[in-house]
Amino acid sequence: MTVLYTYSQSLFKELKEHVLAEGNQIFTIPYVESFGVDEGEIIFIDITSLIMALLQPNSSTYAAETLLYRFDTEDIDYRLITDEKFAEDALKLLRHNISEIEEVESFTQSEELDSPHEKRKKRKLIIDLSKDETEQCMRYVEENLIGHQVFKSRLREKIKHFRTFNKMGDQKILSIFILGKSGVGKTEVGRLLHKFLDPESKLIKINFGNYSSKDALNTLIGSPKGYIGSETGELNEKINRSNSGIILIDEFEKADEKIFNFFLELLEDGKFTSTQNIEYDLNGFIIIFTSNLKENDFEKVIFPELKSRFDYICAFSTLTYEEKENYVKDKLNEMIQNYNGVFNKEILKINNISEVDIDVDEFENMRDLNTEIRKSLIRKAEL
Repeated sequence: MTVLYTYSQSLFKELKEHVLAEGNQIFTIPYVESFGVDEGEIIFIDITSLIMALLQPNSSTYAAETLLYRFDTEDIDYRLITDEKFAEDALKLLRHNISEIEEVESFTQSEELDSPHEKRKKRKLIIDLSKDETEQCMRYVEENLIGHQVFKSRLREKIKHFRTFNKMGDQKILSIFILGKSGVGKTEVGRLLHKFLDPESKLIKINFGNYSSKDALNTLIGSPKGYIGSETGELNEKINRSNSGIILIDEFEKADEKIFNFFLELLEDGKFTSTQNIEYDLNGFIIIFTSNLKENDFEKVIFPELKSRFDYICAFSTLTYEEKENYVKDKLNEMIQNYNGVFNKEILKINNISEVDIDVDEFENMRDLNTEIRKSLIRKAEL
């Protein structure tokens, strides 16, 4: 059983800032169920919406009790919190999980409520890099992104312009829209930029392929106060948990009109306000949108006003035969080197693609090709 900490609604903003300053997060039950939590972090779970749901007619506590028991069995380091108005109801409804009630000040009163920005790491943005660091970033992307030479050249140009116009106050966000088949490297662009800027934190990635059409905007930026269900949004939480100024929006074509309008305003203003009335300033961010749409279908799905907000729209083609051959050779040799170091073996690297039993012509999707490269490594290891 656990302690339930209560807070006053008027002081919730201060509480959240305090929790963020300590490097932790406040989640709701629906968020934890949908997205999980990282191992090793302390999580604060606001069960206010859960209690509100349990107070509805014909509701059952079974699922809530089961979930809280699971937190205990999985050794999740959590603290339960709720709006003080629902404390007694929570103790009554979840009496098998909650042992007592304490005011939230009991674990914060000895610590000053600093701004979260004072203790958290400074967010790493492309606009803050030096000229040499920017060049290193471009080379890193160009060396690790296979193929797409025209895109690499244009990306370098777009980032150079973005750094200039952002400093002049004329461009807050760099937005890039990449079209193409699955597995041709679209999302890799975001991953590489993020990895260069901040390899220690998670990439801010939103996949609209996982969203249902119902209440998609609420899922993204949180539901209104008093709404029974998730109170926080996936985008808000992931921005809070990352120190990188890169956002990857995958399968954007599957978003609905409300989402399109949200990004229309975001790309114009460079900021958004969550339904919890918290403003997120994305000045200096790069947002990469990806879609499996064909070029001739793009304008059928994305309305003109939104299209005009994207700074660069491009289409990725399937890699050439030579590009895939070079990729297989480099990737397999990288895996062999790693394997030899981990298992103290001496598998010889390959000098020519003919030494590999992979017909690259059979593969258009790089994820499938990566699977075949892994199989090839295992076959070599078993010889």
